[in-house]
Amino acid sequence: MAEALRTFAGLTLLTALAVAPLYFGATRLLPFQTLLALAGAGGVAWMLSAAGGTAWTLPPWPATLAVALILVSALAWALFLAAPEMPAFTRGHFARIVSRWPNSVVPKSFPLLLTWAFVSVIAFLAFCDFARDASWRRSILWTMLITGAVVAIVGLIQNATRARGIYWLSGHRMPGAFFGPFFHHTSAGAYLNTVWPLGFSLALLGIQRRTASRLGIGLALACSAVILAAHSGHVSRLPQVIAVVVLIGFSGWCGLWRVFGHVRGLRPALGGIVIVFALTIAAFGATRVDEIKSRWSLLSWDKLTGQGAFVAPPPEPEWRGLMRDDLFVPSDHSGYPLGDRGAAYTAALHAIADRPWFGWGPGGWTAAAAHHSNDPFIRTFFLIVQFTHQDLLQGFVEWGLIGGTGWAFLLGGAVFAAVARVRTSPHLDYLGAGAAAALAAVLLQSLIDFPLQIPALLFNALGLAAVAWTVPASGKLPVLFADSVVSTNECAQSH
Repeated sequence: MAEALRTFAGLTLLTALAVAPLYFGATRLLPFQTLLALAGAGGVAWMLSAAGGTAWTLPPWPATLAVALILVSALAWALFLAAPEMPAFTRGHFARIVSRWPNSVVPKSFPLLLTWAFVSVIAFLAFCDFARDASWRRSILWTMLITGAVVAIVGLIQNATRARGIYWLSGHRMPGAFFGPFFHHTSAGAYLNTVWPLGFSLALLGIQRRTASRLGIGLALACSAVILAAHSGHVSRLPQVIAVVVLIGFSGWCGLWRVFGHVRGLRPALGGIVIVFALTIAAFGATRVDEIKSRWSLLSWDKLTGQGAFVAPPPEPEWRGLMRDDLFVPSDHSGYPLGDRGAAYTAALHAIADRPWFGWGPGGWTAAAAHHSNDPFIRTFFLIVQFTHQDLLQGFVEWGLIGGTGWAFLLGGAVFAAVARVRTSPHLDYLGAGAAAALAAVLLQSLIDFPLQIPALLFNALGLAAVAWTVPASGKLPVLFADSVVSTNECAQSH
C-alpha cells in the first residue's frame, strides 16, 4: 500500500508539472486551484507513503533549514498574525482592475496564497525524495521539457494565426502581449528559460550512458531547439538576453559540441534542425522581430541610471482626474535608477523596514505599497499593483526576513549546491547541471521581474531546485551538503 501511494504521489506531481503551465500558467483562479489540488494530493500521498513505511530522504540540511524558515513564517501568519488592511483607494482600484482585466490578475487571496506556501514546501520535499531515484529524476525533467515544447509550439502558432487571446479565446481583452498560455510576455520568456536547458542535459546523459536511442536524443534536442526558437515569438527583452548568456555558459561548461561529436552524424543533424526550425518559424510569420527591435530602442541609459530630476507626484485627490483609460496614472520616475522599478523598490524597502521579521503576509505587497508609497503609478498600474518586479524584495516584503530568507536560500542555494558538487565536471550529473542552469536563468530574471509570482513558474522552479539539491556527492565535499536518509521503519526500531 505504501509503495502504491508513493507511485500515485509521483505521478500526481508530474501531472501538476504538466498541467500548470498549459492551464493558463495557473494564473487564473480555477487553474490555480487545480494546481493546488494536484500538488497537494501528491504531497499528502507522499507523506502517507512515508508514514506507511517507505524509506524517504531529506534534502541536504541547508535546504531543510530553508523549508523550516518558510514554515515558521507561514505558521505565524496562519495562527497569530492578521493580514493588513488596504486603504480605501487601493481596495476600490484593485477591484476595478480585476473587473477590467480578470485574466491578467493573479489570485491574491490571503488564505489561498498561505495554502499555496504549505503545498509548495511539501511538494518540494517530495520532489527531492523522488529526484534521488534515477527513473523519477529523468521523468521530472522529461515532463517539464515536453510541456515546455508544447507551450512554445502553441505560442508560435497563436502568433502565426494572429490569435486575439490565449488558446484563441477572446472573451476578455488583455492589456499586455500574451504568449502561449501566459498572460504576459515576461512570464512566458521566463518559463521558456526554465525548460530549454533540460533537453540538452537529457541528450548529454543519453550520449554518456550509450543506452538511449538516437530518437530519444533527437527528441530532447528538438524540444530544446523549438523552445529556444520561441524566444523570437515574444517581446520580453531580458529573457532573450538571459537565454543567450546561459546557452553560451552551459555549452562551454558541459562541452556540448565536443560531446555531440561522440555520436556519428549528430552535429550535422543538429545544424539541420536549427535551419528547419528557423525556416519554419519565418514561414509561419510567427516572429515579432520588428516589435522586439522597437522595444530595445526604447531603452535609455539616462533612465536606467536615474540621472533625471526627481519629480514630486500629484496628491491622491487628483489621481481620479489624471487616470488614463487603461486605469493608471503615469508618473515621471527619471530620478530613480531603473525608473518605474526603482520607485517600486523604494516602496518595498520602506515596507520591509516597517515589518521586518514576518512581513506583510502572503500577497501583502499591494497593501505594503499602498502604505509606503504616494506615487500614483505604483498605486494604480495593474502590474506594479500586483508585483514588486523583484522577487527577492517581494519575498521579504510578504514573508519577512525569516520566510524571505527561506525562499531565497531554497531556490538560490540549489544552484550553488549543484555547482559545488559537479564544479568543472558536469558529466558527473548532467541532469543536475541542466537543472541548475535552468534555475539560474529564472533567478537572474527574478532580480528585476516577477517570474516566481506566477504559480506554474514557481512550481517548475521547485522541481528544478529539487534536482539541483540532490546532485549525488562525488569526491571530497563540504559537510554542508551532507544528506540525511530517514526510514520510518528505522525510526520505529530506534524507539
